[in-house]
Amino acid sequence: QWNGQLASVKHMSALAGVITIVPSGSPDSWMKVAVDDGLTLEAQRVEGTSLERLRVTGTTRATVKDFMEMVWDLSDTRANPEVARRELLTDRPTERVYWDLVRAAPVSDRDVVLRVTRSIDEKTGVQRQRFESISDDRKPEKEGVVRIIVKGSWQVAPLPSGGAEFVYEIYSDPAGDIPTFMVTAASRDAALRVARNARKRAER
Repeated sequence: QWNGQLASVKHMSALAGVITIVPSGSPDSWMKVAVDDGLTLEAQRVEGTSLERLRVTGTTRATVKDFMEMVWDLSDTRANPEVARRELLTDRPTERVYWDLVRAAPVSDRDVVLRVTRSIDEKTGVQRQRFESISDDRKPEKEGVVRIIVKGSWQVAPLPSGGAEFVYEIYSDPAGDIPTFMVTAASRDAALRVARNARKRAER
């Protein structure tokens, strides 16, 4: 669910001398950042921080059901290759809680406990999944491992012509001493990558 920005940090660190980040406008406004492979990436400043909330919009040939079942599946971590370990803590029909340990040298190990919920609007056919990092006594914070803050959602709606439109939103704070410009670039790169990979897997 989360955007796997740490894998992109490694790539962005090699490009540190050539990356330019365009400011994302005023808080509450969305600014179009990129259009790539049929995906539109927008960014919104988060007031009181130097970070962004990101939104990726696109379409898919997959049905709403197939797309969202793929997103709900936690067994495949290929969208986030830096996930070294994953444990499912709660598994209910409309709620899951899981823990990820993330390794992406040269930055320190990170971890996150995510709560994911899903819902269906029977009238419109729109499906939503929301995810947010939480505290959980089953996975207390550990010394030497930095806990990530994540919040976001997927929304998928059927199109009259077939297939679906999806909207992926993500806010994530990798914490630690990572320069802001690298976090921004890596987060944007990762948001597009997650959306692109999700579409590809759903259309198989």
